[in-house]
Amino acid sequence: MIAGDFNCNVMINNNVSLFMNDRMAKFNLTLANNLLQKPSTIQYTFSGKSRDAYSYIDHFYVSSNPANLVHSIKDIDSHENFSDHIPIILTLDKCIFDLCKQDISAQYSHRVNVTVNSDRYENVLLDWENSSKRDYYELTRNEMSTLCDLFLNSDLLALKSLRPDIFSQNGLNDIYRNVVHVLYNSSLKTIRNKCKKSYNKHWWDISLTEEKKESKKQFELWCSSGKPKSGSVYNDKCEARKKYRKAIFNKKSESKNYVGQKLQQNLINSNPRNFWKCWNGCFKKSNYAQNLNVNGLSEDSAIADYLSEEFRQTCTPHDVKKHEEFKLKYLTQKADNINVSENIQINVQIVNEAINKIGSNKAPGFDQITIEHITYAHPSVIIILTRLFNIMINT
Repeated sequence: MIAGDFNCNVMINNNVSLFMNDRMAKFNLTLANNLLQKPSTIQYTFSGKSRDAYSYIDHFYVSSNPANLVHSIKDIDSHENFSDHIPIILTLDKCIFDLCKQDISAQYSHRVNVTVNSDRYENVLLDWENSSKRDYYELTRNEMSTLCDLFLNSDLLALKSLRPDIFSQNGLNDIYRNVVHVLYNSSLKTIRNKCKKSYNKHWWDISLTEEKKESKKQFELWCSSGKPKSGSVYNDKCEARKKYRKAIFNKKSESKNYVGQKLQQNLINSNPRNFWKCWNGCFKKSNYAQNLNVNGLSEDSAIADYLSEEFRQTCTPHDVKKHEEFKLKYLTQKADNINVSENIQINVQIVNEAINKIGSNKAPGFDQITIEHITYAHPSVIIILTRLFNIMINT
């Protein structure tokens, strides 16, 4: 299945729709509207009311075999939707579950095998500052004590003899997943979640709540009246929505010109570096690109060409003899360092110092682990990481 904004009405017979449908057919996909058990009544999915522009540009493509699983497509009206696009939903027959349980590997053996990664973690915003980090510390200590004892009581040679399965890609991946699992689940059990909405909408107040209620009231009245496209009910709905949207815009704009209590507290408690980082992020005007002039050049293309030529000249050797000399020196050092990994040993101090250099409040990776998961955990996690790094180097 593939769905989204195709920026054209593929149900109309023209060159663009023919091209799009032909491309989808090569992947055994067909337009879901052609397979519906219940005909769709949607007239448009894009609505530019101010320009009186309406079009059907959002579509679903589904596998044409089997074709009897596509039930219906309908739009979703919501008073909170400020987008020009109207959300649509595709309903499939419940028999899709039986199809998913079938073994289709033989039927589609000519296709590329894709391994589904089950190690997916939900993105959770954790409130480390206002939670009991001691409970997290103790839980990670208990959960990782067995693995830590194994790594502490054996050197690499003894560990390889005792647990040769660890000294492989699968073994290392298993240990890594177990550590991530412990850190992630320990944080869910002991650290409170941040309220994402209040965090992102610090400018929200009671006046916006009232505007939202009025917009919702007019929207529900419009729905109960049969969703007319003109008349007083329709106009009242549009006016309430416009007023609510404008109120949100004004509140967001006003919030940039004053320091709220939460922001003030963050500025007071931050170090000089984080203070200016926070200050610039909230109040610094990003107009440095306006009227940009580089050596008398103002056009983007001219500036890009100028910078490209400067970089080319900078990276071009001035002396061919010196260039070959430095190249030979580099290749010689590289050859000498091919087997240097045999003598490298990473210790706990190196890992700990590296961790301490990482600032807090950084975005997590794919596994949803942040630096706080490591810094607030029991030190056994550093021991485990150190041993894992050494196993990787010597494997």
